[in-house]
Amino acid sequence: MSKSRWIKNIHIAKSKTRLDDEAYHALLFGAAGVSSSLDIVTLDQYKLIMSAFSKLGFEQGPGLYSQRWGCTENQQSMILALWAIKGKHQDEEALSNFVSRIAHITSPRFLNRDLAQKIIIALEHMPDVDEVTP
Repeated sequence: MSKSRWIKNIHIAKSKTRLDDEAYHALLFGAAGVSSSLDIVTLDQYKLIMSAFSKLGFEQGPGLYSQRWGCTENQQSMILALWAIKGKHQDEEALSNFVSRIAHITSPRFLNRDLAQKIIIALEHMPDVDEVTP
């Protein structure tokens, strides 16, 4: 998911929870230490903010990470765990692009067992993000 998508989702959540500007900025700062949605730089910050909105009653539609894929649950968990270690960009769009390049499908949701195994093998052969020199 791109930063512009994060901002859009945050503003939708702000609207649905009917927060005024002061409460909205307090939520952003309290959840992720930012004063504006434009200041968000990591997926973790985005998730913390969306978690704060969910505590206020906002329900977000299922994202790629929370959807059930066509492969086994263990394979899905393994792919997500490896992606957390190996993926340079920790957003859903980057993972989808990686899966598309390796398995030639449009989304991880369409992974079957065999294609999921290809993804796992490809991820295992990638260097960890912290091992890659900038």
